[in-house]
Amino acid sequence: MKNNKIPKANLYQTVIDYGKSKALRFHMPGHGGKNIDSAVYGAASCDITELPVSDNLHRPESVIKTAQKEYCRVYSAEYCHFSTAGATAAMQTAILTLKKKNKKVLVQKNSHQSVTNACIMFGIDYEIFSTAEELKNMELGNFSAAVITSPYYTGRIFKGFKSAYRLLKKNNVAVIIDQAHGSHFIYHPDLKKYFYNGDFVIISPHKTMNTLTGGAVLLGYKKELKDKTAESFNMIHTTSPSYPVMASLDYARYIFETRGTDILDKVKDNVETFRKSLNKNYEIEITEDFTKIVLKTAFDTKELYDKLISKDVYPEMYTEDYLLFFVTYWNCNSLHYLSNLLNSIDLNRKTRTEGAKFNNKINVIKEHKAKDIDDTEYINPEDCLGRKLAVSVGRYPPGITEIFEGETIDQERFEYIMKYKEILTGLINGKVGVYKK
Repeated sequence: MKNNKIPKANLYQTVIDYGKSKALRFHMPGHGGKNIDSAVYGAASCDITELPVSDNLHRPESVIKTAQKEYCRVYSAEYCHFSTAGATAAMQTAILTLKKKNKKVLVQKNSHQSVTNACIMFGIDYEIFSTAEELKNMELGNFSAAVITSPYYTGRIFKGFKSAYRLLKKNNVAVIIDQAHGSHFIYHPDLKKYFYNGDFVIISPHKTMNTLTGGAVLLGYKKELKDKTAESFNMIHTTSPSYPVMASLDYARYIFETRGTDILDKVKDNVETFRKSLNKNYEIEITEDFTKIVLKTAFDTKELYDKLISKDVYPEMYTEDYLLFFVTYWNCNSLHYLSNLLNSIDLNRKTRTEGAKFNNKINVIKEHKAKDIDDTEYINPEDCLGRKLAVSVGRYPPGITEIFEGETIDQERFEYIMKYKEILTGLINGKVGVYKK
């Protein structure tokens, strides 16, 4: 499609036009569009509410409806819903829509914590699976839906997706694909082959594109689910969505549809130059997504992370094995500075042991039941050894569950909780949620 044929970002323009107008604002939000502090409130003029000119996310009829239609066109979906509450609200909507009486949900092991949390919220039993091969030995008729995450946080693709998808559909299992980290795939020829369609697909343009934080989209591919999805969405999503976030979703689609290939080509070229510039202390692990730099090093990764932070350079995250950097068009020009900085650093060589991993040790939750909050008590991490976990935990980032609700906290899991208690999601006010004895 030629650039002059690409639909404009009309929602984005509507928000800007109202922000520039001299309208008297006797409506929410309370700041009245005023730049109160010349800092955080710099874009307050665009922070508006549901008005005759700005449409309504829960009953879209004009500019929001049009913006959502453009996403449907680009991603070949039947319908979609914008979320300003991130992929979490989109995932909750999809799972609630596909809930069926006496049916469970299949959850891929590397899924975000929002998946199992949604199952708990809605009283749905779930089981964990790791590979496409495992599905062959499962009673798939017991499941209404399966959640597959691809790409992962590091840019890796779920291996065996096509065979897993065929097997699930053969057994009438609906497929939700969490592609929160793959929103940009559709815009580049090297990545497009990794964008998969399912019954639902969830994307988060705020992660890898130029959308403001919290901007995500639930894409629906089954027309017969459209009304039920809308009902679920209206129950879950806030009735006060962020208009700046929705406008940025609209604008990001326009920018990437206009010149996404060029944008991503620049990222790819800069990442390759960066890779070649590193000295022997570093190695980049190649994944399917060239916008993710998985940096392995001879140094202690925590010390290297802290050193970079001290120089005002902030990676996405670190583990015992690597540091992770997200690269976009808007930061790729700084990779030369990063490489010079890395090459100038001399630290202790790696002595840390590999981090706690439960990849092959998960106690699959076969009969997970929605618990009553009265079943849970909250104790200090030091006292949790031997107790049965009631609230799943995992490091954040990336927000992937590493110890699941229902598992007994053995010595290995106890050491993991103690080691990462400062950065674990799932701890409640610093305490571990366990089942009462």
